[in-house]
Amino acid sequence: MREHWVRERTALMNRIRALLSEFGLIIPVGRASSMRLVPDMLENPENELPNLARATLADAFEHLKSLSQNIDNTEITFDAFAKVSTNVQRIMKVRGIGPQTATAILASICNGAQFDKKSSGSRCMRIIDKQTECRAAVQNPSLEV
Repeated sequence: MREHWVRERTALMNRIRALLSEFGLIIPVGRASSMRLVPDMLENPENELPNLARATLADAFEHLKSLSQNIDNTEITFDAFAKVSTNVQRIMKVRGIGPQTATAILASICNGAQFDKKSSGSRCMRIIDKQTECRAAVQNPSLEV
């Protein structure tokens, strides 16, 4: 869900920026500038923003804030789970894996009983030591690692 909300939020910010630009109100690219400048533009009676556009943009901005809150809540949930799950903490020791990815990995492998040996689970998820991967490729060039 989080990924969907992030994509929706990005698209909505772009639509808000595009509509404002049609009335000569330019906002730099980026979430921080949108969140900071849009409310000022909506409240400024001196700009030439028509009331209908102002109301539509105000609704869109409220939806944008709601999406941001959903994303924040999801991140808080993942972070809280990561703090209490030793398995997630172990998975997060792999460089580049954060709470969300670690939780997804944990959910997909359960207790790992389906793997016959330790390296099978790593290979399944493509978490392989680069040295081992290179060594395997040299020993068996047809091996897909």
